[in-house]
Amino acid sequence: MEILDKKSILEMDRGAVIELADYGMAKLLDDIMNPNTQATSPRTLTITVKLTPNEQRTKVDVEYTHKLGFGKMLPLGTTLHAMADGETGEMILVEATPQIPGQMGFDGGEQERPVQLRVIKTA
Repeated sequence: MEILDKKSILEMDRGAVIELADYGMAKLLDDIMNPNTQATSPRTLTITVKLTPNEQRTKVDVEYTHKLGFGKMLPLGTTLHAMADGETGEMILVEATPQIPGQMGFDGGEQERPVQLRVIKTA
């Protein structure tokens, strides 16, 4: 019997398991660097390897999957100013902006006007 080179089980399927781990780690590192997630929230990468032998135990099908656990998303929010329309009396909601409209921003561009939000009333 010919002696074969021994390799790690992680190198099966031409290294696809290693690629799966690398892919998952890259996604988790992106999540860690995302400012919209909690910095100290744990992230997880779980790789499951399922082995299914045939009745004679001469052949084993191998299936591997991964599951990613991302960090907790931070709450997002904004501030709205509520006022009555002078002509119609309907409520107007305007999103607060950090700068004064028309003022020059740090990037050299002009600040945009605040957005007026449409309020839909149901019967």
